[in-house]
Amino acid sequence: MIASNPTPAGGHVQPSRKTVQSPVMTGAAPHGGDFDGVNVVQRLQQRIQAAKRIGFQVRTEVLGDNSPTWCEVAGKKMMFLDLAQTAGEQLQQLEDMLREFELQELALTSKNENSGSATTMTEN
Repeated sequence: MIASNPTPAGGHVQPSRKTVQSPVMTGAAPHGGDFDGVNVVQRLQQRIQAAKRIGFQVRTEVLGDNSPTWCEVAGKKMMFLDLAQTAGEQLQQLEDMLREFELQELALTSKNENSGSATTMTEN
């Protein structure tokens, strides 16, 4: 943004430059909000790619009365996002599903580690 300072006694106008950083550059949400509309689609696409990297097939469908979820079908991990929702809502759904998946994986890993370290006592 360029603004002009008042004309000095010499009659020359000195432009002043104000630097305005966008919320995207600073990481801050506009007007104290939560990034609604600011790169939501890009962030959704990035998270979909992250889900694919850990083995998910991500499908967007109109789910109607069904909830967005993830499941495993014939050994393939699948996520279903509700196409009728906004990109922001889909992003939240995806974040929730990834968090749920990670928690389940941690629980399974912990359970497997505990069962593998158990020793069996036998009577002689």
